[in-house]
Amino acid sequence: MIVGGGPAGAATAIELTRHGLDPVVLEAAPGPQAKVGESLAPAATPVLDRLGLLARLPDSALPSYGNRAVWGIDQPQEEDFLFSSAGPGWRVDRGRFEATLAGAAVESGVDWRWNSRLVGLDRGDGGWSVRVATGDHVRVEPAALVVDASGRAGRVSRRLGVRRVRYDRLVAAVAYVPTTGADDDGATLVEATPEGWWYSLFLPGRRLALAFLTDADRLRASGAGHAVGRQALLDTAPATRARVRAATSAAALSGAAPAVWPAHTSRLERV
Repeated sequence: MIVGGGPAGAATAIELTRHGLDPVVLEAAPGPQAKVGESLAPAATPVLDRLGLLARLPDSALPSYGNRAVWGIDQPQEEDFLFSSAGPGWRVDRGRFEATLAGAAVESGVDWRWNSRLVGLDRGDGGWSVRVATGDHVRVEPAALVVDASGRAGRVSRRLGVRRVRYDRLVAAVAYVPTTGADDDGATLVEATPEGWWYSLFLPGRRLALAFLTDADRLRASGAGHAVGRQALLDTAPATRARVRAATSAAALSGAAPAVWPAHTSRLERV
């Protein structure tokens, strides 16, 4: 039984079916969700190919040709994916990408269950007893193996009493801005400023992912959560400001309200 229907859960489930197993995926959401996290490094390409997913990517992704960083220097530093043996990376529409992965898993024979939430589990001599909630109904199901693919939530690990250790308080104020201009640059751009750093990437569907990352206790003071403060922050990041101005309008930028997401580095205290 796999808890979490994101990329990790779907990939695990597909691989298990190839070993003759019958995995069940529990996904708490009622359907595919648009989430933050839009880029895949070139190293993901051979994995997607092995899982039979590479041919499906054009429905939800565009190639990514490199990373560009302006980090304490005036001239950008480039990491060109053309020199990668795996080929380009990918810029994904997360909602469509997750739908593609879930569909491929179902086609491979995975028992995929939307709107199904882990609410408890116990370990016995013969495996696990897993309590699953679907709506108001809770049922108990046996499982020989339980995989925690729930990401930062750590739904299985936390219920087993495993603590998550955080190394920082990084958060990201993320907005998705409709583009009207030049959006054919396939590189991820990161740019440091005194208050934090910017991340931007052009996505399928003519959208720009624009995020400002800083410490949680500095977010309000930075002004990243509202239009006026965000514009002032952009003025301290000339490369990001030029990219935004060339690709979208001031009205579109001010109308794209950011949402704040955790972006800290962390680990479980034990495996």
